[in-house]
Amino acid sequence: MRTGGNLLRASRSLSFVALFSIALSIGLFGARASQAASWKTKFTNTLNLQPSYYFEDIGKGTSQSSLAIRDEAEWTARTQRDVKFRFAPWFYSDPVAASATEKAMFDINEANIDWRPKNLLRDQTAEIAVQIGLNRIAWGVTDFYNPLDVVSARRYVDPLNSEKRAVPSIDLSWESDAWRVEGIYIPLQQESIMPGENSRWLPREVFMQSQFNEFTFQLAPEFRYSYAGAQVVDDALHNNYGLRLERRGSGLDLTAVFFQGAPTAPAIATPVVDAHTDPQDASRILAYHILLQPTYYLRRTVGLGAVVTMETMIFRMAIADSARVTTSAALPGWSQSAVVGMEKNLAIATSTLTLLLQATYVESEEQAGNTVASLDRIFDRSWLLGLRLATSGAWTYNAAVLFDSLKQGSYGLLKAEYKVTDGMATSLQGDWFDGAAGTPLGTYRRNRRLTLGASFFF
Repeated sequence: MRTGGNLLRASRSLSFVALFSIALSIGLFGARASQAASWKTKFTNTLNLQPSYYFEDIGKGTSQSSLAIRDEAEWTARTQRDVKFRFAPWFYSDPVAASATEKAMFDINEANIDWRPKNLLRDQTAEIAVQIGLNRIAWGVTDFYNPLDVVSARRYVDPLNSEKRAVPSIDLSWESDAWRVEGIYIPLQQESIMPGENSRWLPREVFMQSQFNEFTFQLAPEFRYSYAGAQVVDDALHNNYGLRLERRGSGLDLTAVFFQGAPTAPAIATPVVDAHTDPQDASRILAYHILLQPTYYLRRTVGLGAVVTMETMIFRMAIADSARVTTSAALPGWSQSAVVGMEKNLAIATSTLTLLLQATYVESEEQAGNTVASLDRIFDRSWLLGLRLATSGAWTYNAAVLFDSLKQGSYGLLKAEYKVTDGMATSLQGDWFDGAAGTPLGTYRRNRRLTLGASFFF
């Protein structure tokens, strides 16, 4: 085991430079091969303002409100034939965030070259694509919980709305009318961005230490978190790779995936730096300072997915088997997932109602914790019902209810969106949690909130 630090950051920088050099060389070669074809450029920008108010003040250095600002731009340039350049920066700021790391953040959603040579194949209905650079990889077929989407690291600033990070990768694919084969190689995987040290999305009541399971660790009335440097086991961030195969048919699409690499959410070790036994209960320890140490390790995931399309109904199914390749028994072990979902469209006068029903069953080697790394465990035994009403006017309404039948927790969402103009939309959303303290959903039961939204499209 080794600790990530300056060497890892230097390796990542060199990988970015190497990938960009390769991508630029291919792009210049493609440009010359296109015989000075004219270039077309396009620029778009989306600005999202999302102030939120939390109904409960949980203190302990956190904030009861947020003023999230997200800006996502995209610049593309392409020839009329084979080459496309894409650059998409991402900016996030929350001026009232209690964590300094969340006050201003910059990342890159995509920065790549896409080369699709036209004259390499005899079959002109087939296509070869080479994409090199920073790419966001989306695999899988199900909504909400997607056990096949295991490639891209994520930003967990707001775990309910986590976003993919771009990974430096080489993506090769061959596609015909009925088949698609894709291979991906990631020389150095990105680390996920975790919630800040004073985030409301870190446990604020009870957490369990599996290595000392005879004790319950109670967070002291005044305590603090701090992050330790990430640990990397077995070079888990280096040389990740995967393969995806798709078969498209009339009413039935099939997909199979394989990936070996670091998980999108690292394991989080929580060593207690400062703690004292509760004088009123010898089995309870009051923790005053807790370290959060992300650990990246190797996992291997294989899975299958299917989409069955009917006239007004869609069925989505996925199964996945994921296992730890790293031998350390202290890290998360095997898990097996199954997801079945149904989507039904109904015409109501001039509006369209979409009904979504999804059931998830997951078996895992270890019990769920209550850090962000265990957030997906709310789906271990879950039922989800979602509704979306799109009116013929400018209004869209969304509602969703998730029930965790294993831990008896629940989550609800209500959202109304209004399209003001083609360049502006507004929204109002409420999020509600319920569950016992220490469970995946109960950890956030004091994070019930109301969020206003305003989006501007340029």
